[in-house]
Amino acid sequence: MSSYFDRLNLRPQERRLVVGVAAVVFAVLNFWFLWPHFGDFQKARTELKSVGAKLAEYERDTAAERIVELQRRLAELEGQGSSVLPAEQSLDLIRAIQSQAAQSGVTINSQSEVVTSSNTRTNEYFEEKSRLITVLTGEKELVDFLVSLGSTNSIIRVRSMTLRPDPSQTRLQGSITLVASYQKSRPKPAPPPSGATTPPATPAAPAASATAKKP
Repeated sequence: MSSYFDRLNLRPQERRLVVGVAAVVFAVLNFWFLWPHFGDFQKARTELKSVGAKLAEYERDTAAERIVELQRRLAELEGQGSSVLPAEQSLDLIRAIQSQAAQSGVTINSQSEVVTSSNTRTNEYFEEKSRLITVLTGEKELVDFLVSLGSTNSIIRVRSMTLRPDPSQTRLQGSITLVASYQKSRPKPAPPPSGATTPPATPAAPAASATAKKP
């Protein structure tokens, strides 16, 4: 440093001034460029910790116990409504409607089956049964009736509804189209023919005979 100042032929007071200015410039540059990034390391550590926590959560969700639980839940959901045979689905819908109407205080004057159009695309997993009913009811009784229908395993819902006041202007009358979804039964795999035999296993190579397993 002394040799550099000697080449500049600076006096001691000028040298002190140059050193002071250089120190101020250095401090300003650090404050301007480095100070805003002092917290980057801690921020990166926080983000890394958050990513590690998410990774651990994903690993727990994909653990064997979680997969088994999800498979059990899936089988349980797939089994809902499957106990109703196709030939009894229409009768099951009638019983459900009449039972819930009686519990809710809704009077059913008439009901009839609604034939689904052949052009309607059916669901891959469910088939629908529809009925048109004419009712005479109060407002509260109607709400209770519709809520109770949605709580059944057959998943009964309202497709259309037309209501108007009755002649006494104290109750409601009209028609409601109800639709129930029933899960389609899965076809069981066909048993092998009685005369079929298991093909003989291919002889294993001599070197792998100790560890070979039958297919």
